[in-house]
Amino acid sequence: METPITSQDPPQTPQQSIKSVADLLLLQQRLRGASSLAELAALVVNDTRVLFPYWSAVFWHHGKVEAVSGLHEPARQSSFIMWVSELLHHTQKKNPHAPVLLTAGASPKNLQARWAEYFPNEVLWLPFINPEEPDGDPIGGLLLARDVVWKPEEQRLLAHWTEAVAYSLQAVSRRRKRLFAKLGKRERMWTAGVAIILFFAAMWFPVRMSVLAPGEVVPRKPSVVRAQIDGVIDKVFVKPSQEVKAGDVLVRLDATALKARLDNVVQGLEIARAERLRAEQASVTDRKASAQLPLFQAKIKKQTAEVAYVQSLLNRIEVRAEQDGVAIVPDAGDLEGLPVKIGQRMLTLANPKEADLEAWLPVGDSLRLPLGSAMEFYLNIDPTSPVDATLRHIDYQAQMSPEGLLAFRVRADFTDDTMPRIGWRGTAKLYGEEVPLYYYLFRRPVAAARQWFGL
Repeated sequence: METPITSQDPPQTPQQSIKSVADLLLLQQRLRGASSLAELAALVVNDTRVLFPYWSAVFWHHGKVEAVSGLHEPARQSSFIMWVSELLHHTQKKNPHAPVLLTAGASPKNLQARWAEYFPNEVLWLPFINPEEPDGDPIGGLLLARDVVWKPEEQRLLAHWTEAVAYSLQAVSRRRKRLFAKLGKRERMWTAGVAIILFFAAMWFPVRMSVLAPGEVVPRKPSVVRAQIDGVIDKVFVKPSQEVKAGDVLVRLDATALKARLDNVVQGLEIARAERLRAEQASVTDRKASAQLPLFQAKIKKQTAEVAYVQSLLNRIEVRAEQDGVAIVPDAGDLEGLPVKIGQRMLTLANPKEADLEAWLPVGDSLRLPLGSAMEFYLNIDPTSPVDATLRHIDYQAQMSPEGLLAFRVRADFTDDTMPRIGWRGTAKLYGEEVPLYYYLFRRPVAAARQWFGL
């Protein structure tokens, strides 16, 4: 799986080298301020961009994905996390002690099929070497993905950075303070006894069950704009999140085929009228021509109906808004030129003053939630000011969430006067009934143990 990194690119200029070293020193200073593994991992995957750009980073420590760039917390059961975990387990077996490129072709066959879905052809692996055991297995590593090839000087600077990360990992693990280190034997026993009594007493303290779930502000009663005829989208007149009024043109379909069809049926109508006129003139002296007049009249009626039908189709190539609202639509470039069938959804109109909170409650975190339960929504743009909501609906059957997890869809009404904007995302906190603290703490471990032992 290892591929040596070679390049013939020119070396950095002195000014670029000085800036890179200064950025590295600044990051090392921020690294020393990390007080926990989660804080350190989040800093590494997101702030390493100060040194060199990339579009994805994965922090791997002791056989587990601790952080992914751009995510508040990695979803353990998502397809990407499980795939990249298997890739890094395979990488760690190779025991590389230097930065290497991991390639799609050299990876296990069961991982190659989905490689292009998550990464470019090559990604950079930077191991964390334990400073206390430099010859032992790496304690983790940093995976960086981007489309541009990694240069040797970038590799060397990132190696210094990951060395500093490894030292910080060891420092964080040694910061556990020993409570009884300075106490005598009798004092330790007395303190331990009091702690045990307080612990068991606290286990009966009532707390309110709660669970976190990813959420999004969605329209309450969206108006779906559908294609009224079969055709190809020629022009989209609205942009994402644009406000529109009733009657505004939203989409126009290509009219080339319909115009050609209209010319054809109009020509057929003129021919039918000419045939009837000729039959009327001949009927004065020819009885057979007089008998054909009803046939020509029926043909004219049919062609007239055909012209009216094609004309009505032409009148429907422009799709207009039936109400005021905000357009929820992909980029115009994704729609223009797209063939559509009658009734197919093209875009959605939503009233910005009528919105719901939609959350996806993972199956493993589900609990008893009566309708009307309180909820709080922590927006990503303002996580310190939660928005209150009330549970209105929860699905009885789990389904796949947008993140690829099996979850129950939850709908809630906002109770605050300030309505968040449609499309904003965040984390929803759902509150259940009050339970003893021991139940709150051990509910998941007991459930996992029952599944493990088959009880």
